[in-house]
Amino acid sequence: MINQTGIPNAVSICSKLKNLSLVKCVGVRDFPPQASLLSPCDSLRSLSIQSCPGFGSTSLAMVGKLCPQLHHLDLSGLTRITDDGLLPLLERLEEEVAPRAGKGLHKY
Repeated sequence: MINQTGIPNAVSICSKLKNLSLVKCVGVRDFPPQASLLSPCDSLRSLSIQSCPGFGSTSLAMVGKLCPQLHHLDLSGLTRITDDGLLPLLERLEEEVAPRAGKGLHKY
């Protein structure tokens, strides 16, 4: 059974995990505060969390911190996501993209 500690533990323990999909997991709740102490999962590239009613902004912000290499995120059917949850992900993306974008620019 997947619950609120199952997702961060799976992401932290499975160092080679590249894709994770969770659909209609009613046992999933926002991550507990101690989840921030887990090791990041540098291998996770794709995460799909669909129609899990307890997954909210706290969990999404934690995903942004624990999964720095995330390139694909599907949040279909989630109703508890707010700007507070999306902002950390967008800030991390901006930090990653800005240096790469500058490499292609040339000054004349």
